Amino acid sequence: MKDLTNERTALRSLFKHLKDGGFTINAVEPQENYDIEEDEDILLVTKDTTFDEIFDFYFDYDDDYILTVEKDGKTARILQTWYGGVEGLYTNASVPKEIFDDLEKVSEEWYDEMEEKEIQF
Repeated sequence: MKDLTNERTALRSLFKHLKDGGFTINAVEPQENYDIEEDEDILLVTKDTTFDEIFDFYFDYDDDYILTVEKDGKTARILQTWYGGVEGLYTNASVPKEIFDDLEKVSEEWYDEMEEKEIQF
């Protein structure tokens, strides 16, 4: 079984940076989920959802993920990918301009932390 320590560290850090940036994570879905009507392929995140539940869902699929996040009543669907190392958040994927800069800042801070910790995949 693959050691997912780096992935766990990176995902926990990503969520921390999003939270510190004022974002709430509402849902997680695999990028390759073309049939959105199948709810089992989307994890709705509530205040009762644990990090372990999210992590187990995240790595059940071998895929990149779309995170649905919200800030100040604005919702964004953003791509988060592990391809080629720590790639960060692709903030140009349907992000309202009102929160684009905040999301970009979170992404850069997270990426800098991953580089500093030398987290590689």
